[in-house]
Amino acid sequence: MKIALIATGWRSGSSNSRKPHSLNRTAGAKLWELGGVVSLARLRSDEARHIEARDLLTPIYGWFTEGFSMSDLKEAKALLGSNLPIPER
Repeated sequence: MKIALIATGWRSGSSNSRKPHSLNRTAGAKLWELGGVVSLARLRSDEARHIEARDLLTPIYGWFTEGFSMSDLKEAKALLGSNLPIPER
């Protein structure tokens, strides 16, 4: 799914085929960053460094307003604990 979001920034056959859509590029970059931070937070949590894991995840989790069914966001929520509500939109 991450690659698909990045790839949708290109439209073949249109006048915009050589220009990526900045919104899709930003979304793709944020997904990649989320995946990396989730991995690092999981490591910190496994090392009993829970506060550090939470400090890593909280700001990045806050970027997202949808897509909470994605595995990285589900894992981020699980690492953060059940007391972090999912925004209603």
